[in-house]
Amino acid sequence: MIKFEKTKIALDESYKPNQSITLKFPFTGDSNFISSIEPSCGCSQAKIQDNNIVVNYKTDKIPYHLKDKGTYSPTKFIRVYLQSGELIVLSFTVKIEV
Repeated sequence: MIKFEKTKIALDESYKPNQSITLKFPFTGDSNFISSIEPSCGCSQAKIQDNNIVVNYKTDKIPYHLKDKGTYSPTKFIRVYLQSGELIVLSFTVKIEV
């Protein structure tokens, strides 16, 4: 059985485009219950390290149509598939400034 301390993270800091960020989703339980981990996009990499899902994320460029707003806050997802067939979805939101 796997239990995450939290499944959602909203980062308070602002980041620039193309900046690297590392996040941790701590969990309790045996990591052998995890069959696979899939990030929702190519800008994120995820792995199991100790009792954490460690996510390395490289911030996106701000889409052209949003540059006038000054910031962009994408939410990214990590799908954690368990041996039991259960799916746990982790998410994080990052604020990116122009």
